[in-house]
Amino acid sequence: MPRSLDDLLSTAEDEFLSSICKGPEAVATFYSFCLDLQNTIGDAIDQRLIDDTTLAAAHTTFSRIAILADQLVDLNKEMDTISVALQGDLNSIFSRLDITGQEQSGCGNVVL
Repeated sequence: MPRSLDDLLSTAEDEFLSSICKGPEAVATFYSFCLDLQNTIGDAIDQRLIDDTTLAAAHTTFSRIAILADQLVDLNKEMDTISVALQGDLNSIFSRLDITGQEQSGCGNVVL
């Protein structure tokens, strides 16, 4: 028996978060699920088979997923920035050390 629109909408946000945790393939599957759900909702609207409550739930659900997705994109960009800065700091530290682990800056013989 196919799941109702209300049932699909009630679990969509959790399924989105779950797909993020599972990786790119799960996100692609969730994206396909969303496209199908949007088409189903569009058909229900065209056929006047959807009530205002379900339509409001669809709007709220997709809005919340969009907000979460935007936040995840922003977080990913910030993590990339932090990673690049950390890599630069590490490269700077390692460039001051020779293979024996002694500092080359002339500030003394510091052995790590």
